[in-house]
Amino acid sequence: MDNNTTVLGIPLSRAPGLRAAGSRLMIVLLLASVVPGGAVAADAPLLPEAARAGTLLPAGGDGRTGPAAPAELLIPPVIERPLSVDEGERVRVARFVLKGAADHPEYGLHVAELEALLEALRIKAQGLDKLDARGFSREDVELGMGFLGQLLERPGDSAGSDDLEALESVLARLRENRRRRGLTVGQLQQIANEVTQRYREAGLILARAFIPAQTVQDGVVVVQVLEGRLGRVVAEGNQRYRNSVLEAPFSHLVDRPVHKSEIESGILQVADYPGLAVFGVFRPGDYVGTTKLVLKVQDEQAWNYSLRGDNYGSPFTGEYRLRADLSINNPTGAADKFSANLTKNFKPSNGLFGVLRYERPLGTPVWRGGVNYARYRFDLGGDLRELGISGTTEEGGLSLRRVFQRSRARNSYGLLELTRKSARIDDPVNKTDDLTVANVEYGFDFLDRRFGGFNTARLQWQHGFGGLLGAMDSTDAADASRRGGSGVNAGGRFDKWAVRIQRLQRLALGQSLLLDLQAQYSDDLLTSLEQFSIGGPNSVRAYSVSEFLRDKAYFASVEWIAKAPGFASRPAFRGRSWGEIMSVSVFADFGGGWLNDPTASDLPYVAIGGAGVGLRFNLPPWSSRLQIARPFTDEEAGNGRATQYYFELGYAQ
Repeated sequence: MDNNTTVLGIPLSRAPGLRAAGSRLMIVLLLASVVPGGAVAADAPLLPEAARAGTLLPAGGDGRTGPAAPAELLIPPVIERPLSVDEGERVRVARFVLKGAADHPEYGLHVAELEALLEALRIKAQGLDKLDARGFSREDVELGMGFLGQLLERPGDSAGSDDLEALESVLARLRENRRRRGLTVGQLQQIANEVTQRYREAGLILARAFIPAQTVQDGVVVVQVLEGRLGRVVAEGNQRYRNSVLEAPFSHLVDRPVHKSEIESGILQVADYPGLAVFGVFRPGDYVGTTKLVLKVQDEQAWNYSLRGDNYGSPFTGEYRLRADLSINNPTGAADKFSANLTKNFKPSNGLFGVLRYERPLGTPVWRGGVNYARYRFDLGGDLRELGISGTTEEGGLSLRRVFQRSRARNSYGLLELTRKSARIDDPVNKTDDLTVANVEYGFDFLDRRFGGFNTARLQWQHGFGGLLGAMDSTDAADASRRGGSGVNAGGRFDKWAVRIQRLQRLALGQSLLLDLQAQYSDDLLTSLEQFSIGGPNSVRAYSVSEFLRDKAYFASVEWIAKAPGFASRPAFRGRSWGEIMSVSVFADFGGGWLNDPTASDLPYVAIGGAGVGLRFNLPPWSSRLQIARPFTDEEAGNGRATQYYFELGYAQ
């Protein structure tokens, strides 16, 4: 210890009486500020008031426990900042000030919660949650107490130069601990990154929090937030679609923070426009904190058509069918669509079916209105040819569709329809079913990421209005085609519920499992237009088309599908593998139903089932499908075939 050393601010050179005990006293005083009060309580009364633990420490650089990191710092622009997170000067942060943030309750974001997050991160990053009331950490206390314990165990009251050197080492470590509790610019940015992450978790994918260039005073650090607002939407590459039509789904999003699901929904709505292929990219906006969404149009098809041949027809009106479809896309420039199809039956050549439909957005793409008309003219052939029965079925209606949710993982919609239906059977029967039917439908689909499945569901309620718009009487209509066992005819008033649920479950090695459940319920005597059809290529495939018609009915199917098993990865045609163009399947179907008020000759309840195999090819623009099935129930097929074969061949452009 040299003559310049001071104790309680008094140079030892001027206090010879203190010099002998000065070293010892200095060590005790300095460490008393580190060690909890109870650890030196016995010595406290022997010291002057100014020397007691927690009061002023001796002056001078060698006698301080070290200052904390400074509360002032100049934070430079990003380009001038150190690359390493832990590199650079440190600053003690007293609090954060959040700027540029706003409450967004619709996304679950609140400024108060973000500020609370910053405060929690500030305390944790500086280790303030681990300090005692005097600002010392457990490590500080253990360091001081360890040194003091060694000193107290020695005999005598004096301390040597080695003890002072050890003390200076302890103090240096204490000073370094305090300094490191300050935060570098890189560490401040890491805290800001947590705010960014909170925005991203809420779906604001372009939001960013950062530490701007600033002069930190009194430990107050500004965290700036750019929420990434949508400045404008522009379209590129479009020729047939107007910019205003393409930009319409995003009109309510301009000047709002970019939210992932909202932008995705808008892009998918545009992609749903007839004949349009499009994707979106973000570019820097015209102003700081804004972005520009660019819709890049890849294709605009003016029209589409397809041709298909199959044997999905009735044996009485023509088992084999040839169908032609034509769609004209965006004919008026409003993302509308006009479509028509014509189906001709063969063997016997007794049926001709045509459909016309037009639909367009109504103000916004989530609303679409439509109008349709369909007509089917037939003559009964086959075993019923000798009866000379012919007839006509007509339908015309209006529809209103609302998209509730549109995304890659989840979609939902609602549908309202009002349809006028008429089924007339001419000489010699002369029966007519005239119906006015309202349909209320809700449907949705979603991707099950956890278990690797895709689900779809649809729920319908239909109501028939007796006497409305030329519909037949509510009950016991005179010319109705169906009479119940009680002698009462069907009427125009009825209610029925229908539901369909499907799940496509992905399995290993290019395999999947398709589950299909359908049901219909009604307590009314329904006409054939409203009954549930059992049998055919889209029902129980081991039986002929519309083998049975029922008022209450159900259908269940399970189908295992495999992509070219054993050679899926081998090259096939046009740069595609066999797994991309070919699949095989094994299926089992079961369906049944009840008739309300059956006649004596009717089967009140019937249940049929079958199993089979399928083969599908898909090499655009061509596609084909073959299904072969046999029944496993006792009921014989109406067409007399023990095995049913269903095929289709299509070309779409």
